[in-house]
Formats: sequence, structure tokens, C-alpha cells
Amino acid sequence: MKFNFLKMKTLALTAALVCLAPQSKADCIEEYLNSVEESFDRATSPTAKFEVVSQLVNVKVLREADSLEELDRVKLAKGFGPRVGTYTDDEGKDQFNSKKSNPLALAILFGKPDKVEKFLSVVENVNDDIFTAWGYRQPYYPAHVALDPQFPTEVSGVWLGHRLRIIDLLGEKGADFNKLPPAITLGVYQNPPLPLWERSTRRGG
Repeated sequence: MKFNFLKMKTLALTAALVCLAPQSKADCIEEYLNSVEESFDRATSPTAKFEVVSQLVNVKVLREADSLEELDRVKLAKGFGPRVGTYTDDEGKDQFNSKKSNPLALAILFGKPDKVEKFLSVVENVNDDIFTAWGYRQPYYPAHVALDPQFPTEVSGVWLGHRLRIIDLLGEKGADFNKLPPAITLGVYQNPPLPLWERSTRRGG
């Protein structure tokens, strides 16, 4: 009985420590997605809702935030540009657009089919360049994110059914699963969504 009592105390202490553990970065991104969904629901027109869904964010800033309260909203809107592969920094130099993301891409990444369906309801062209986010050494369109949901962070524990549902939703909206991102420079992959695992440079003809 003494052993069992000590074991129960140890389990209780472990559970308490888990509850007191700092919030994970993934939790912060999910909180951000929830706040975006709330803004989407409050928006009163399709145009306003689209602006919420297509807002560009610096995913590096989002990943490094410890909580939504500590998120630097000014930095969240800097360090990237609207172009697909590159942006011009404050010094006038072209840089890879590796920090660019958006709420639709994040909802796909985190396997949230309800949010994806809601966001897609105001999207006319799911293949629009504005919805690109940086993936594995190349820009990803929503179809890329759905088929290779590992970037900028791998999200574990997502039910496969949710992943498949998201792919179906994108297909219903006309997502191009063979679309190549525009060529940027040598050494950067140019894979369409379906053969992402090839991990070899491909160029459009």
C-alpha cells in the first residue's frame, strides 16, 4: 500500500507539473487562428472576410511568441512581401519570402477542416499567389500545404480524416495539384504539390 500511495503522489505531482508547463508554440498559433476566426465571424461583408483570410503574417514571429498576449503585432506584419518567392527588404535587397504565411495556410497546416471550409467560402481563386506560404525550400500553394503539412512546423496528432477532408475541400474549390511555383533562383526546389517528396529541383517548361 505504501508503494501505491507514493506512486499516486508521484502521478499527481507529474500531472500538476504538466498543467504548469509553459504554453507550446503550436498552442500560440492555434490561439492566433481562433482569433482570426473570430474576426472573420465579426466581419460583415464577403470583402471584409476575404481581407481577414488573406492577411499576410510573419510566421517566424508567430512561432516565436510565447502567447497571443505577447505577440508583437507590428513585427507580425513585417519581414516579407506580397510576391510569391522573394521580397525587397529595407536595404533594397531581394530576400527569399521564407517568413510569409496566411490564415488559410495555417488552418490547413494545423488540420482544421471547419476553419478551412469557412475561410474558403470567401475565396474565389484558391490558386491565387496571395495564398502562398513558404514550405520546403520553395513557396507552397494551399495544395502544397495540404499534401506536405510540415512547414513551418510539423503538427502531430492530426486525424488523417481531417487531412483528407481538407484535400477534398481544396479540390472542390479548384485547387491545382500540379501547379508549379514560379522559378526563383538555382538551388531552390520547384516541385508541384503531388511530387513534393521527390525533393529535386523542377522547372516549368
